[in-house]
Amino acid sequence: MRRETLVASAAALLLVVLFLVAGVRGASLSQARGATPTLHVQTLNALGYNGVFVQQNVPIDGKSVVTIAGLPFTVSGSNGQIQVTTMNDLEIEAASYGNVGSTANIAQLVCELKLDGNDIDAFVRSWHTLPIDRMVAMTITAPVGIGNHGLGLQCSGWIAAAYAGNTPNGNGNIQMSMGGMTAIVTFVA
Repeated sequence: MRRETLVASAAALLLVVLFLVAGVRGASLSQARGATPTLHVQTLNALGYNGVFVQQNVPIDGKSVVTIAGLPFTVSGSNGQIQVTTMNDLEIEAASYGNVGSTANIAQLVCELKLDGNDIDAFVRSWHTLPIDRMVAMTITAPVGIGNHGLGLQCSGWIAAAYAGNTPNGNGNIQMSMGGMTAIVTFVA
């Protein structure tokens, strides 16, 4: 064996012996003081939920709301947390939207992620050119208590005409399709 290999092996052996002696000494000191080492184990549970939808039309009046996806779930332990991800294909089209220039907003989408009816995240986006075809997504982690709960993704939108005041004219379509919602719930049993 080469000298460098012997020196490295001896050094490694010395470190192992030192850690063993320190561990035994620490254990004997704890036992001498009357302390009994204990280990507390908490079981962490993780549950997965998934909700999928094929196609939903979003109201374009700027007021009405539609529930795109929803998931019921249960937490049966303490320290609950939920991580939610939604991902949806968004299409916005209008029969006529005219030449509005580059600064006028002619379409808007507002989506809110709700836990038991309360907002926990929101997506608000406006566009000044149409048509739109893209993915929209949200991910959030939030605390959750023991019991039965409900998640919901609710959206509303508007498409404005290309005339004075940007007044909504209703001649378009906002559609969410090929999407879904996934939730991972963790809690201590």
